Amino acid sequence: RATFGSHKFEMSARLYDMLTDLEGDEFKPFEDSLAEWPIMQHGFRDLTAAHPDSRWLLNRFAYFACIANDANEYRALRARIGAGVWKSAWKGKYSIQACDQSMFIH
Repeated sequence: RATFGSHKFEMSARLYDMLTDLEGDEFKPFEDSLAEWPIMQHGFRDLTAAHPDSRWLLNRFAYFACIANDANEYRALRARIGAGVWKSAWKGKYSIQACDQSMFIH
C-alpha cells in the first residue's frame, strides 16, 4: 500500500514544479523557496521511472536540472529527450535553447 511517505520525493518534485509555474518567470525555486535540487532530482527520477513514456516529465526534469545548474544531469536528460522536445515544458529564460547553450550542448 502506497503512503505519502513512500512518495515524498515525487510529491516534492510535483509541488515545486507547480509552484514554479504559478510564481512566474522571475521565481527561482532553489533560492526563493525551500526546494532542494537533490530531493527534486530524486522525485523526478522516481516519476520518470514510473512514467517512462512521459515526454512532459522528462522535459520538466531537464528544465529543473538546468535551473539547478546540474550540467551532468541535464546532458544525460537532453540525450534522452533528443527530438522529443515539449516546448511548453520550458519557461522564460530557461528555454531549451538557452539551457543547451549554458550547459554546452551544441
